[in-house]
Amino acid sequence: HDHLPYCEMVFFPKNAAFNLHWCEHPVRKIMAFVKPKGILDKLGMANQPGDHSSEYPGFPTLKQY
Repeated sequence: HDHLPYCEMVFFPKNAAFNLHWCEHPVRKIMAFVKPKGILDKLGMANQPGDHSSEYPGFPTLKQY
């Protein structure tokens, strides 16, 4: 999620559903209604800033145009 300009992501327990919220001034928050429930990531949390690519080996890189 490091390179996506999302505002908020919410994950739900039924049908592998999720919601991506886009806005002009992103708050960059990730919430889940499945285990582990609650706020998984948001601005101000210790794991939020930085590069998380080491956690996703083999994930394609984002092409800059």
